[in-house]
Amino acid sequence: MSESQNLKKYESLALKLLRKELGSYVEKVTVKIDFDFADEETIFFVAHLNNDAPANLGRDFVSAHRLLRHELEKLNEYRFPYLDTQRPVGFRRSAETTLKTSRGEGSLSKRSEAR
Repeated sequence: MSESQNLKKYESLALKLLRKELGSYVEKVTVKIDFDFADEETIFFVAHLNNDAPANLGRDFVSAHRLLRHELEKLNEYRFPYLDTQRPVGFRRSAETTLKTSRGEGSLSKRSEAR
């Protein structure tokens, strides 16, 4: 099987798995092969989300990434799969996003505005 056929197969697999874990927030998935910071060949997945997706996908995102890696290993694919999300152009996080730290820094948006 050629690399482009594998990428299409991985794209389809990722879309199925991510929709299972993240629901209808996932519009599509794109995938490419590239090199990571350690100059190792890896697979980069991008889950393109819709406007309804929550700002923080939290545990669901981690679970989806873990599941994706597990399923790729079943296909004898051992390159590390990086998973990222992309929001629609113009998406803005809520102004109420809070950064929780041990020092209680407060609102992330307020701290960002102060810079």
